[in-house]
Amino acid sequence: MRIAFVVADWTEMMPGKSSTLAMIREAVARGHQTYILYPRNLTVRDNVAYGFARRVNVEGKVSDSVPTFYKKVKLSEKMLPLHSLDAIFVRRDPPLDPIVLNFLDSIKAETVVLNDVDGIRKANNKIYTTSFHTVGPEYLPETYVSKNKEYLKRIIRESDRDCWILKPLDGSGGRGVILLETKAQGSLNSLLDFYIDSNHGQSNYVIL
Repeated sequence: MRIAFVVADWTEMMPGKSSTLAMIREAVARGHQTYILYPRNLTVRDNVAYGFARRVNVEGKVSDSVPTFYKKVKLSEKMLPLHSLDAIFVRRDPPLDPIVLNFLDSIKAETVVLNDVDGIRKANNKIYTTSFHTVGPEYLPETYVSKNKEYLKRIIRESDRDCWILKPLDGSGGRGVILLETKAQGSLNSLLDFYIDSNHGQSNYVIL
């Protein structure tokens, strides 16, 4: 089979922790043609979706050790029509660029895409949890999402909680998560400025 994995960056994978890398190693060990795809390397040629895919090559026996396998891999780039792949595993942390989903839409009738494209689109960020608002606080903690600083400050000020978890809506892997003490009002403005304001004239949503 020809299998591709959509990932963020091969060089940033953590061999001791990455389940994606373990899946790639297993695919190579079983003799499948295995590729990685970066979202930025998807393209269209003559109305057909293509990708600059990097084949995962290993000389000799494939090691049972994922870190050893990772060190021995050599990548070779080849431009492939996406529909020529038997399966594509989407392993990029959300949120995924909607344009990438459009690329996958174009070939999902011919190529198995995991997870399902429509499912990824529906659950592309943490706002998806609002679909389960009726389950109760024992399963879904009290959550606020906004880019309105005054609203967020009011929520914190009027709460009887001692502390909050503050994180960016689009974050993943624990990046950008901080513990905010309710009594530390002095630093709240600067923290919200840091999380919400960007250098590109756009503002970002945060989660409390």
